[in-house]
Amino acid sequence: MVILGKVGMNFGAGMTGGVAYVYDPDKTLTAYVNHEGITLRAVPDKNAANLKALIAKHVAKTLSPRGQAILDDWEHSLAAFVEVMPNEILAIQERLEKASA
Repeated sequence: MVILGKVGMNFGAGMTGGVAYVYDPDKTLTAYVNHEGITLRAVPDKNAANLKALIAKHVAKTLSPRGQAILDDWEHSLAAFVEVMPNEILAIQERLEKASA
């Protein structure tokens, strides 16, 4: 899931699967997040191409001006995204990465 706008209070509550990418250029996301059970982090390099592809698909279908502006300034825009990940999923990913190393 990619969110290019604002989120409401208690964002992430009950999030048990998947990942969300939230565009947060004003650095206000943390005030709206239910921190129990999720981790907020910068988008890992390995996930950046997928995020960009999701935004490009959105722009192609909707002609979103915000999405296009983000793509046009991708190098700076990427730094404004926050990856929101359930702790259980993050732990599984970390175990798999250690096992394959």
